[in-house]
Amino acid sequence: MSHREVICRAPVHEDRGDRSRLSATISMPDEDQEIWFEGPAAHLADRTAPDAFALAVLLPAMRVADHLVIEAPISPALRANLEHLQDVESMWWPDRLRRVTIDAATLEPPPTRGSGTAAFFSGGVDSSYIVLTERERIDALILIHGFDIALDDTELRLAASRHIGEAAADLGLELVEVVSNLRDFSTAYAYWLDDYHGLALACVGHALGATFGHAFIASAILRDRPGPHGLHPVLIPMFGSDRIDFSVPDEGVPRLDKIAVVSRSEIALRHLRVCWQTPGAYNCGTCSKCLGTKVGFLLAGAPGSLDRIATLDSDVSLEAVAGISFTRGMHNLAQANYERAVAIGADPGLVAALRTPLERMEVDEARERISRDLALALASPTAAELVAEHRDLLFATLWGRHPAWTLRRTVTDLPRKVVGKAASLLGR
Repeated sequence: MSHREVICRAPVHEDRGDRSRLSATISMPDEDQEIWFEGPAAHLADRTAPDAFALAVLLPAMRVADHLVIEAPISPALRANLEHLQDVESMWWPDRLRRVTIDAATLEPPPTRGSGTAAFFSGGVDSSYIVLTERERIDALILIHGFDIALDDTELRLAASRHIGEAAADLGLELVEVVSNLRDFSTAYAYWLDDYHGLALACVGHALGATFGHAFIASAILRDRPGPHGLHPVLIPMFGSDRIDFSVPDEGVPRLDKIAVVSRSEIALRHLRVCWQTPGAYNCGTCSKCLGTKVGFLLAGAPGSLDRIATLDSDVSLEAVAGISFTRGMHNLAQANYERAVAIGADPGLVAALRTPLERMEVDEARERISRDLALALASPTAAELVAEHRDLLFATLWGRHPAWTLRRTVTDLPRKVVGKAASLLGR
């Protein structure tokens, strides 16, 4: 019986003055692709690279293959963790991800651990909270270009480098900036927030593993929340190796409690960045994330802290709050804001505005449940005949409401990378 195979080729290390580049060719079943990381030569080391690339290809391999070959030897601890990750991910995504057999040699003796501790830092509430509360344990901040900051968004990249660089200097910490195409590679095979984001951060950590033996990853996800989620606290320790491990020091801390801490730091308020929906904007001030954060500071921040955020306007329009459209990932923030507003007896207009999108989401979720039940009913032979008879009408209806979903499930004769890119542009 033939099998579909993914091969992670041995990494290549290139010195470019004070910067270095790590790259590896990934032979997917339909084409060869390249993953690369660029960063300071003092931190980016070839002896830690195989772990970074091995972790990066696991979920794509589970998506499209049944066998994964990793050419360069990897850490024994990471080799074991790849199996643990498969257990969790295949349970969370039984229809999308299936276990693969892994052919990978391990390093003997196991590699030694780096001595430094780093924190992934975007300037947001969660990562700012970690840096402020764990400052004495942190040696450096890591800023990544190519994940939530697109590689071609020059304006935002420059603004982020300046703001995060100034914040690091004010805190007396080193800033390590890394550039990578890993998110672009993952688009055709994984959902960024739902299953790949935390893993991608850990890949950068492994690429820097010659220097850092521990890294903090911020997560607003509670351990008892059902998966899947790419930053779920259950997953993050599984990203580690003999060289570097990862932890979530803010686990279980409510976001509004984090805001209360961040609101007392003038450094954090000067450089706060929460927006991830508007290209080119450090903070747009109008998306669901920006609005939800402003409301959070209004409800839980130190007096006057909302007005002191240098990178975000303080306007909180009740009409805009009521009109917020958010994903499930933003539901916890919206619910927390609403519950706090009720608890402190906030302005009735604000309470009503916060309640409106929550009620709207409840209706949407009810529609989704009905759709799932209908899909099960349509699985019967009689229903299948009706679907075949009205196929064109059904496709037009689905395309009108959910184009990306329809594209992923109906187009089978194009390369997966093309389908994934098109679906991401349409919105998953």
